[in-house]
Amino acid sequence: MRSIDGRWLALIPVGVGLILAPLVLPIAVTPRDVPLPTLDLSLLSRGAAADDALAAHADRLPAEAVALGVAVRLLNAAEGRGVDDEASALRGAIARDFSEAWRVGGADAIRQLRAVQLKEFLFAVARFEATGEQNEEHLASTGSFISRMQSAGWADKTRVLLTENERRAAFKMAWNRLVIPPDRAPDFELTTEERKALYGLYLARPHVAEAARSRIDEALESAHDDESCRRAAAAERAAIEGWRLDKIDRLAQIDPAYPADYARGISHYRGGDWARSAHSFRSWLAAHPDGAYSIRARNFLKSAIMEAGSAR
Repeated sequence: MRSIDGRWLALIPVGVGLILAPLVLPIAVTPRDVPLPTLDLSLLSRGAAADDALAAHADRLPAEAVALGVAVRLLNAAEGRGVDDEASALRGAIARDFSEAWRVGGADAIRQLRAVQLKEFLFAVARFEATGEQNEEHLASTGSFISRMQSAGWADKTRVLLTENERRAAFKMAWNRLVIPPDRAPDFELTTEERKALYGLYLARPHVAEAARSRIDEALESAHDDESCRRAAAAERAAIEGWRLDKIDRLAQIDPAYPADYARGISHYRGGDWARSAHSFRSWLAAHPDGAYSIRARNFLKSAIMEAGSAR
């Protein structure tokens, strides 16, 4: 009886090994979603409340800041209508009005104007989503925002697919580029959490870069057989992931805690560059042999190696 029990006991390590093997040995798995940055929603909420508080006192803006706001609205409307000649002249007016507004009210007046126009922008986008209408007043607050969202695939008919945090960050970034001269830019930078919110949008909803869009569209439209369709679709995927990889690199500079090599491995894989995908997963595992992504990284690495081998 003891010998039988001993034999059964001897089989226990074997059984445990069989059970644990799938958890230890990598299994080829196709990567899907790139991880998004972790946001501190309390910080974003406090930032939004601060902007709202500034916007509540629009009547305190100095006349020079009001004049700058009018110039911004005129430029928005011109860009929304696609009138390039008018927009070019208005950019010069914004530069002059900014100097006057800065001289009188400094950074505080400019920040308050931005908060006021942010509030107008959020209201105008919500109104567009409710009605589908874009009139002159709407364009003065949103400019070409809606058309750019539709072109990027970030708007579904009349529904803009950005969260409120993403809308706020996108507006402030675009407003800064439009209004703030380079030497004053540090005074108006987005917070780290606002930038992370924006990069979360980029990583979740990547698209082909505008510079490559016409080339990709032409290739897709001219594809008429299975092979040319396959090549065109692969080129589009590679272009999308190339755009996303650039955003991953930039996010890594903003947020050192972001798992950049792991994300690069997924993006390279989705773009069909399996050799670079394997390299990125190896880099991640070399620095993080254990942790939240280690098992998945090993599984994805095995899949990338197999795909790279079959493509030779």
